[in-house]
Amino acid sequence: MLVVTFAGCSGGGDDAGSKDAATGTGGSTPSSANVTAVIKVTIDGNETTPVNGTIAAIVGANLTFDGSGSNGTNLSFAWDFGDGATGSNASAVHAYGAPGLFDVTLTVSQGNATGTASLAVNVTAGGPAPGSFVGTDKKPPVTGTLLFGNPNAVNAATYGYDHVDIPVKILAAWTDGTPVVAKKIVIKLDGSGAAAPAMGVYWRDPAGANKATSPFVSTSNTSPQQDATLTYAADMPAGDWVIRVRLQIGVQGAYSVTRDVDYFAT
Repeated sequence: MLVVTFAGCSGGGDDAGSKDAATGTGGSTPSSANVTAVIKVTIDGNETTPVNGTIAAIVGANLTFDGSGSNGTNLSFAWDFGDGATGSNASAVHAYGAPGLFDVTLTVSQGNATGTASLAVNVTAGGPAPGSFVGTDKKPPVTGTLLFGNPNAVNAATYGYDHVDIPVKILAAWTDGTPVVAKKIVIKLDGSGAAAPAMGVYWRDPAGANKATSPFVSTSNTSPQQDATLTYAADMPAGDWVIRVRLQIGVQGAYSVTRDVDYFAT
């Protein structure tokens, strides 16, 4: 977490002949109040160091501008973020939607006394905006053969429902280092066998829980299901997940499995 603090200078009273906001009368009301604006900027996950009064940020990053450390009593706050956006609270969260150099100004007021502080924010593309699609991780097909799927077979005690677990590593960062989260996987099973085997797939999390299961028997009739497309759409934490391919009925069932995982920036 980066915390940057900029202190501005204190202001004086009204100019002569100006109107007093409190009384509605003309004339000046000099103030001896010591009012100083202070800007604190917090950028989560960005360790950029300010240089010559400028901080670095990327498009879409949430920047917290905090003026609560300003000096004065019963202060009012006026923010200008340099891109047309403004704020009137002691602190505000702001994200820039495009690259550029933006001048941020905070003006604090106590009666007729004011203080200002300013800094520049250099916003660059830097990486995809949070929530945007980053890419799909595709892997070549995994193929093999399952021996026995009939639990009534003579050697069921040895094989039972034969299956194979194919490991899938869900990533925490894309190849360019962008932090990501997996939100969708599509698993395709191509099964075959002379005895028309019933085959299916499971999508299992690192704890071994089934998150999705394909059918083993066709929904349109009672014929065995050999091919399947399984789609699971939800946030998937980084870790070692598993595609389990199972042969329920049949002997010598061949399989070919592909999977595509969609990643989004965090």
